[in-house]
Amino acid sequence: MSVALEPDIGTAHAATSQIPELPQLGRISTRLARRTLLIYLAFCVLGTVPLMLNASTAWQIFGLGLWVPGGGFIASGGWNIVGFVATLLLFGIAYLLWFVIGSIWFMPLVWLVSAGIAAATAGEVIVPYSAYVVPAIPITLLLVRQVFTQRRIVRQRRTREELNAILPAAITAVHSRAVPAQAVGTRELTPDQIAALRFAYDRALQPLAEFNGFNVIDQFREAAIRYQLNNLGFALALAQCHYLPNFHGYLSRAQRNLIDKMRDRRVWSYWRVENLLGNLSLDCDPIGRDNIMLGGFYNAQIGLYAANTGDMRYGETGALPFALHERKVFNHDMHSIAAVSRRNFESSPFSLYPCEPTFSYSYCNLQGLTGIHLNDRVFGTRHASEIVPAFRRNFENEFMDLDGGIIASRNNWTGLRFHSFDATWTRAAYCWLMNGHFPDLSERMWAILREQRIRFDDKGELDLDISSWIERLDIGNYSFTGPLPFVQLLVAASEHGDREVADAALRGLNKHHAHSGAGGILAYLHLSTFSNGLVIMGRLMQRHDWRNVIHRGPPATAFHGPLLTEARYPDVLVARAWSDGADLSLVLYPGSENTNQGLQFERLLPGQRYAVTSTAGDSRIQADNQGHGRLVIDLRGRTALHLAPVQ
Repeated sequence: MSVALEPDIGTAHAATSQIPELPQLGRISTRLARRTLLIYLAFCVLGTVPLMLNASTAWQIFGLGLWVPGGGFIASGGWNIVGFVATLLLFGIAYLLWFVIGSIWFMPLVWLVSAGIAAATAGEVIVPYSAYVVPAIPITLLLVRQVFTQRRIVRQRRTREELNAILPAAITAVHSRAVPAQAVGTRELTPDQIAALRFAYDRALQPLAEFNGFNVIDQFREAAIRYQLNNLGFALALAQCHYLPNFHGYLSRAQRNLIDKMRDRRVWSYWRVENLLGNLSLDCDPIGRDNIMLGGFYNAQIGLYAANTGDMRYGETGALPFALHERKVFNHDMHSIAAVSRRNFESSPFSLYPCEPTFSYSYCNLQGLTGIHLNDRVFGTRHASEIVPAFRRNFENEFMDLDGGIIASRNNWTGLRFHSFDATWTRAAYCWLMNGHFPDLSERMWAILREQRIRFDDKGELDLDISSWIERLDIGNYSFTGPLPFVQLLVAASEHGDREVADAALRGLNKHHAHSGAGGILAYLHLSTFSNGLVIMGRLMQRHDWRNVIHRGPPATAFHGPLLTEARYPDVLVARAWSDGADLSLVLYPGSENTNQGLQFERLLPGQRYAVTSTAGDSRIQADNQGHGRLVIDLRGRTALHLAPVQ
């Protein structure tokens, strides 16, 4: 199978050198927010009716309880004020559940139940002036919120003007600093890159049921195993595309293992809880409504593997079954996963669809869009062209601030925004991920980040402010060790070809975080597997590598030339595997003291003799009738090997 190549589009779009005047609130968000406010006002009017009709004390207290959670306890007076405090506490917990797992129902439930309890326990009289005090609480809060919103708008507009004044020069500086990626076919993994990749290999090549070396904390938020599987898979895909396109063997097997581990019930069954509590649905299928945080990311991971290797096994009907138990199996494959993702994109009011029920996250949707593009490349479809125009329009108008910053998420029911934590690492994360789809926005954001946040000390080292809790948070294990500013800057700078920042970020990691090369594996001891996966990506990446692994992939010769298909891990470490269509160029390192190693080749010309030129000695092999060949090599140190047909 041959994957069609697109031209190198890494620099096809000119950077957006000005931040446009965006609406304060997008059209869709405005409509949803207005609907939410009207629903609340309807409850307030309903709560006012008992007061206007001079109904019983219980009904008046119930009505005031509709104005604000626990408001009825304020109207009851006395020790009932404890009920108000308890209601606020429970409402806060319900709000947290809404944010964490998308369950919006607990907040109105707490609200209504508190109003009912306050009415049921009411005395004979209502506290004087409570008919004015209780409504004054939400009115005051809304006015305060409006004041802060207007201040934010003024501040962001001022920032926008300041940034627009410097953006042209900042973008020019980004271009001048950018180091082009090495030419196709010339790359070779360094010993450090190989050692870093072994962190991924060791976790991916263990038995499917085992998760040794993974962080197992919870499966609902950022420390979930699925994101660790994704990052390790993305790192291996980058290695295969840009360094090792003609090596399958344990590199492809490792990626397949990561893909198959995602189907472990322990990884995805969290969706039973989220879909039940968030969507009030008993459907347990993790590839269905919403859940881009599994299906969208998974679609990208599988697409990268298929596009890099031409292996279409996951395109076969039912190739990816998710078994809840023996009697309940959800059969999926590349086609069904992509189709579900497309339906979700098309049905969402924002054109960005939810992770947790009702919450659409901009970062997750950019990753979900990656899967659509890759599916198009693999199968020759053009579905992305149908999704991207509305996606981009709503991404800019609904998920970007007036100063060019990105809003982390919006709620699909209420239109409410949830602020992206304004951290260096969150901005850097968007910088590399957006480059896969909107290189102009990505370059603009990188230029702003480079200008505003990145400073060097007198020794040329990164001088980052990581004092805040969000900058110190490692979201992969919820520790406060502070790696992500260095990690995400490493990836973003590498994607934009800024070697000065990338190299300094790696030095900063080495300086501030204990790392080990024990057993030939280079890893950071206290970083999460999630973060270590990102470090591997950053070590491998050169300018526009992320964009090109999505839209370009390996050269066409990778799908026709000879393959190295078997080499024992970790005894044989592959640093280079390229073909011009007829030959095979390899660089190998020993990974153990066992230097006598067998290599298996495929896609040779049947019956053809091949000359093997190697720093370990020259020899010849002959392909069998299936185009297979085998070579035993004495592997000592860096060993370059070239396989070419003999005329």
